[in-house]
This record gives sequence, structure tokens and C-alpha cells, in this order.
Amino acid sequence: MSKTFFMVGADTGVGTTFASCAILQAANNAGFSRFAMQPVSVGCQQTDNGLRGHDPLQLMQAISGEVDYDRINPFPLAAKLPPHIAAGLEKKRLAVQRISGLCRGAMMGRHDLMLIEGVGGWRNPLNHVETIASLAKDIKKPVILVVGLNAAGVNQAVLTAEAIVRDGLPLVGWIANEYQPETAYLEECLAMLDRAIPAPRLAHLPCIAGGDWRQAAAAIDIGAWLKV
Repeated sequence: MSKTFFMVGADTGVGTTFASCAILQAANNAGFSRFAMQPVSVGCQQTDNGLRGHDPLQLMQAISGEVDYDRINPFPLAAKLPPHIAAGLEKKRLAVQRISGLCRGAMMGRHDLMLIEGVGGWRNPLNHVETIASLAKDIKKPVILVVGLNAAGVNQAVLTAEAIVRDGLPLVGWIANEYQPETAYLEECLAMLDRAIPAPRLAHLPCIAGGDWRQAAAAIDIGAWLKV
């Protein structure tokens, strides 16, 4: 078995990395080897070792073995802004061809499961022409959509799912992430999303105090849906 999925959130801040790490932990619990990338990360902090992002560091904890940070996040950006703006502030230019080339190189590794994570939403711009969607289309891997559960986010989730399908990529499923405590109208939101998103719900991640994705892994039946 060797599977690669492109992970994307329905919006910024819905817990895409939390969901990715939970998937990776579930794969670990089932005995699968795993790797993950967030090729472009914003809001990175300067350290003695260079720019480091919170999300890529989380992914590093969830993968198999030890790898250099640059393999996980080859394009770290300091400003917590849309990638094209953050890159411009550093006099850099993000290009899909270069980013996807590094992703394809990583896909040649021996992993049972690999996740490539976008930054922000599906149409988040990488430059003045290309977006996260452009990257996903160039990589040509099935997409998993992460939806943050709240009543206001239903519209964005459905629009994102429709855009993924319209762009010609297989949407293999979506993950409901209860990223806020006491989500109002939770069951109503889930019922609407189940009807409106043209793909199965792969998991429902509960709100966990402290954001421990290792605990969230228990909500993922990795053996059942990794075959999709």
C-alpha cells in the first residue's frame, strides 16, 4: 500500500494540521510508515536554525523517523499573511512548478502514507496567478477536505468541495473537526454537510482540551478509508 493525499482546509484556522497529525498518528497505530509536508508555511518564527513554523513542527512529530525540517517545509515565510504577500515581503516568489517538484521528489520515498498539506483555503494565492488549487492540480493526488464545525462555516465548506470537484480532482472525503468547544447546532451542521458535500465523511474529530492530536487519532478508522 502506498497512498498520497492532498490535505486542504475549507478555510484558514479550521485545524487542517491537527487533522493531518491525527491521521498520521492513526496510521502509526496501525503500523503504517508515514511522511507529510506543508511545503509553504506562513507565520514562521525565527530560531537559531532558521525560520520554523508551528504546523510543520507538528507534522515532524507525527511522521516516521527523523528528517530535516527543510524536507517538511521547504518554503517557510515569516509574515502571517496570504503566501503571495508574505513571500513578497521577503523578496521571494512562490512558483507551483518548483513546489510540486519537491513534493514529487518526496513522494518517491518509501512511505505507506504521505500527506501534502496546503496553507489556508483552496483559492489561497501563491502568487498573482497560481493558488493552492493550482498546486493540488499539478500534484494530481486525491484531496481530503478538513471542515471546521460551526454554523457559519457550512457555506465555505460546501463551496470548497464544489470547487475541488469542478477543478477535476477526486475529493475522496472530508473530515469534520470540532475545533471549538460547545459548537452551536452541531448535529444540524453535520447533517447539512453530509447532504451537501459530494464525498463521504471520513471522520469526526472531537474537541480535545490542549489540542492533542494523538488522542484525536482514536476517531479515525484508518484501515477502513485508506483503501479509497
